[in-house]
Amino acid sequence: MAPGFRSGDGRRRTKTGPDGVAAIDSRSSSARAAAVDLARVPDAGIQVGALRTAPASRVLFACVAALLVAGIVAWWRALADTNLSATGGVGLLNAFPVTFYLAVALVVGAVVLTLVWAPFSRLACSAGLVTFVLVIFGTPAVLYSEPQYAWVYKHIGVIRYLELHGSVNRTVDIYQNWPGLFAANAWLAKATGLDPLRYAAWAPVFFDLCLLAAVLYAFGGIISSPRRRYGAAFLWLVGSWIGQDYLSPQAMTVVLVVVVLGLVLRIGGAGGWNSEPRTDLGRSGDALRGRAARRIHRLVRSSRPFGSGAPTTPAASQLGGRDRIIGIALILLLCAAIITSHQLSPGTLLFDLILLVIVTGWRRLWPIILVIGIGEIAWILLAWPFVSKFGLFTIDGPVTPVVSRGMPLAGVALVQDASRAMGIAFWVLALTGVVRMLRRVGGNPASPAAIGALALCPYLVIPVQSYGGEAALRAYLFSLPWLAVLALEAIWPSGVRVDVHGDPVHSHETPGTSAKAVRAGTPTNGRQFHGLQGLRHRPWLLAIVAPVLVVGLLFSYYGYALSNEMTTSDVVAATWVEQNVPAAATVLLFGPSLPNRLTARYPVVNYYGLTLATEPATVAGMQIPGQRANAVRGALLATGRNTIYLVVTPSMGNYDRLNGLFPNAAMSAVVADLRGARDFTVVYDQGHSIVFRWSRPAH
Repeated sequence: MAPGFRSGDGRRRTKTGPDGVAAIDSRSSSARAAAVDLARVPDAGIQVGALRTAPASRVLFACVAALLVAGIVAWWRALADTNLSATGGVGLLNAFPVTFYLAVALVVGAVVLTLVWAPFSRLACSAGLVTFVLVIFGTPAVLYSEPQYAWVYKHIGVIRYLELHGSVNRTVDIYQNWPGLFAANAWLAKATGLDPLRYAAWAPVFFDLCLLAAVLYAFGGIISSPRRRYGAAFLWLVGSWIGQDYLSPQAMTVVLVVVVLGLVLRIGGAGGWNSEPRTDLGRSGDALRGRAARRIHRLVRSSRPFGSGAPTTPAASQLGGRDRIIGIALILLLCAAIITSHQLSPGTLLFDLILLVIVTGWRRLWPIILVIGIGEIAWILLAWPFVSKFGLFTIDGPVTPVVSRGMPLAGVALVQDASRAMGIAFWVLALTGVVRMLRRVGGNPASPAAIGALALCPYLVIPVQSYGGEAALRAYLFSLPWLAVLALEAIWPSGVRVDVHGDPVHSHETPGTSAKAVRAGTPTNGRQFHGLQGLRHRPWLLAIVAPVLVVGLLFSYYGYALSNEMTTSDVVAATWVEQNVPAAATVLLFGPSLPNRLTARYPVVNYYGLTLATEPATVAGMQIPGQRANAVRGALLATGRNTIYLVVTPSMGNYDRLNGLFPNAAMSAVVADLRGARDFTVVYDQGHSIVFRWSRPAH
C-alpha cells in the first residue's frame, strides 16, 4: 500500500513494483501477506547492525553539517561582495565573486554525499535540499531592494485592489475572474498588515519549498526507495531554471496539481481506483492494453520474459473505505482551489487524469474526472462575460519566447543555448529512462506509460494557449517532476528484487541489501556497507550528472538578471504614475520592463500597448542627433491620443541594453533632448526615473 494510507484491516502495507510504481504491484493477497509476515520476522542481528550503523550516521551528519554551514557562510559573504553594477550578458554570473560558486559547490557536495552514503538519512538530505533552495532561489531576494521580474507587480496590484474593495470586479481583467491566490493574499494583508510588495521577493523560496515537499509526497506513490525519491527531487530542483516560481496563481496551482497527482497515485497504488470492466468498451480497453504490452515487449527487446512484470490491470483494492473517502475529499478540495485560481491548470490536470485512466485502467477515477470537469466548466461560465469578450485561448501565438531583433550583449546567446540545452537534456534522459524501464518490466508498459503521460500531458495545452510566447516554458514547469523521475531511471536504474523484509532491493544501493535492511543491520546476503564503502553500488552517475546540470541551472536562472532586476526607483516611479496620472490620459513606456499595475488604482490607468524601444522606425530616429525629440514626437502623434505621459526608468534601460534594442548612451541623449523641448513637460524626476507629459498641439 502506498505510504500515507492504511488497508481495510488497519495494518500499514507497502506495495512496490519492479519500477517502483505502486499501482503495478498485482501480487496475490497471500503473497502480500507472506511478505508482511516475513517483514516481522525477528532477527538477533538487528541490535548489532544498529550499533554498526550508528557511527556511520554520526559521521554523515557531521560532514553534511560542516559542508552546509561552510556553504551558507560562503554564500552570505558572496552576497556582500556581489557587484550588481557588473551584471551583464550572463546576468549575475558577471557579478558574483568566486565565493558564491564555492558556496554552491559546498551545498551540492552535501546533497550528493547524502545520496551516496550508507545508511541513507532523510533528515540530512532534506537539510541539503532546503539549503540548495535557499542559496539558489533566495539570492535575488537578498541582493535586490525590490522583488525581481516586472510581471510580478501586476499580481500585487490585484491583491491591493481586493484588499481595498473587498470584492472582485469581473469586468476589470482575467485575474479578477480567477481570484483564488489574490483573495487569499488580500485576506493575509488585511489580517496581518503585511505589504505583499515586501514578502513577494521571498515567494520563489516559499513556493519552491512547498513544491519540494509536494514532489517528495507524489514520488512516494511511484518510487519505493527513499534514497531514489530524494535523488529525483534533487534532479527536479536542478532542472527548475525557468523562473515561474514568483508570486502568481500558477506558482500556487502547480504545487496543488502535484499534490493531487500524488494523492491519485497513492490511492491507485493501494488499488483504490480498480474495478472490473462492466462494459464492452472497458473490456476492449483491457484487451488493447494487453496487445500494446506485447508489442512494446518485442520493440524494446526486454531482458525479461513477457508477463514476468506485473500485469497491466492492478490488483483488488487494499485501501480502507474511510481512507479512500478522505483522499477523494482532499482531491476535490484542492481541485476547487485550482479551478478558482488559474485558467488552464485544471485543463492540464484533467489531461493528466484521463491519460492515467487510459494507461492504467483505473476506472474509478472517471467520476472524479467528471466532477472536476463540471467544476471547471461552471467556473468558466461565471467568467463568461469577460471570456467571451477577450477570449481564453490563443491559437496562433508563438509558443517560445520571441528572439530580440537587436544586437544583445555578449553572453546572451550562451544563456539562451544553456536554457535550451537544459530542456533537451531532461527530455533525452527521460526518453532513455522510459526505454530502460520498459526493458526491465517484462514489456508491461503501464508503469513507464503512466509516468510518461504525466510528463507529456502539459504539452497538450500548447496548441490552445501560447501564453505570449511562454507556452513551452509553462508546459516544462508542469512536466518537470515527472521528467525528473524518468531521468533518474536513466541515470540510476531501479532494482527488481525484493528481500525477505518486503523492501525493494536496489542494485545500485547495496548489492543484495535493501536500505531498510541496512538500517536494521540485517542484509540478506551477509554484506553490509557503511559510509562510502561499496561506492560503486551507489548512484555515482547521479553524483556526476547532477553537478553538471547545476552549471546549466546557474546560466539559465541568473542569465537574464539584468532585465529582471527592479530598482526602488522603478517601483516608486510606477507608483507615482498610477496615483497621479488622470484616467483620461495615456501612459506610454520608453521600453518594456516597468513594474506597473502595482496599485489598487491600476484598472483606471490606460497603458499604451507598444513602447518606443520596440518600434524600429522610432528607434532609428532617436539615434540621430538633432532628430531625437522629433522621432519621439512623431511616435506620440501616431498613437492618436491627446495627452500622453512618457515614462523612462532604469529597468527599461537595462532591458533595452541586454536585448540590444537601444544603447544606454542614446537613451540618455533622448532624455536630454526631451528636457529641452517645449511641448514636453517634466512632471516627475527622481532617482534616475523621469516622467514627461506631452499634449497634442491644437490646430
